[in-house]
Amino acid sequence: MDPLQRASLERNAVETHPFQCEEVEQASERAFFATPSPLPDLQGGAVGVDKLPALARQGRWTEVAAAASLLLRSASSSSLVLQCVTYHALALAKQRLYSAASDVLASPLCLSALETERGRGGEAAVPFALRLLQADLPQRVPRGSASETQDALCLLLDSCVRQLRSEGSEEGRVLWHRRCSRVLALLVAFHAARRDWHAALSWLDWEARLVAAPPGSRVVDAAVQVLLQAGDAEAARALGATQREGHSGPADGDVSHAQQCFSAKDFDGARSAYGRALAASPGDPVCVNNAAVCALFSTQLPAAVELLERALKTHPRAMLHEPLIANLCSLYELSSADAAADKARLASWVAANACEDFDVVASLRP
Repeated sequence: MDPLQRASLERNAVETHPFQCEEVEQASERAFFATPSPLPDLQGGAVGVDKLPALARQGRWTEVAAAASLLLRSASSSSLVLQCVTYHALALAKQRLYSAASDVLASPLCLSALETERGRGGEAAVPFALRLLQADLPQRVPRGSASETQDALCLLLDSCVRQLRSEGSEEGRVLWHRRCSRVLALLVAFHAARRDWHAALSWLDWEARLVAAPPGSRVVDAAVQVLLQAGDAEAARALGATQREGHSGPADGDVSHAQQCFSAKDFDGARSAYGRALAASPGDPVCVNNAAVCALFSTQLPAAVELLERALKTHPRAMLHEPLIANLCSLYELSSADAAADKARLASWVAANACEDFDVVASLRP
């Protein structure tokens, strides 16, 4: 059997770009993994709330959870309690300990602080990240449900829209518009994951009307992606045409155009479009991964491997992306004379450099 026919379509499929290549030379050796330059270590001494963001950016979620839990014991105000609770629950959720994160949000201390802060300044006084966690967690815990998450996201969106419309300052409007978009992206993803394409498109249409989204906007790009996932390639092409006509920059619309090419089995055209997108955003792991898949489907297996390896060398932190690592493992199985050794080397590098929320087992599964 041709090795390309043995490629797993589940692992070697074009990724949906989140709602936020040229031909390469052959490498002379496989020693391509770069050690990411270390993020700055925190100053010595006790960790305060001001240091939690730095720990979170480094993906040190065990330390974030421990530090937030310790700080919570001595928190002197309801505002500080909610900050610590937010970081503690987020760190647990990042480690896929969803029930424990839900218990933190349901603790008497958290509920009391929420009541105090809401009494002082309303919902806007509650950390927005905490409100997102409250909405998202029910679908992830045994005692919760998907409908709870859907209802909570709709209520949160309503609150954000009301705050947006009542905001007097430009800075405030920008903030609440960004928050509206974030909740809407979660709603679109929620329905797309359940293959409820009509609901996903309805939310995108609602957002487009809210912000008067022009052609070439992120909202239009997201709608193209949903249409492609729904299998309506003709509607996606028609909307994609308006996307390219109204684009405001050289890379706008390239991702959706690449996905349209891929759906039409124009793998070379898709790879070229992803290459244009990468010229503008070279550290985008989804574009790199998809460009490699297009190279694979164009029967250019060595180029697909080289593209991912070069990306890991050039942007080691950005490319620690689970689907990308999984695809590279699949490509080793198809192309390497010693796939086991290549995958072991890759596994060792990932384990040494990935953040704690990186699912090493799933990415390197046989």
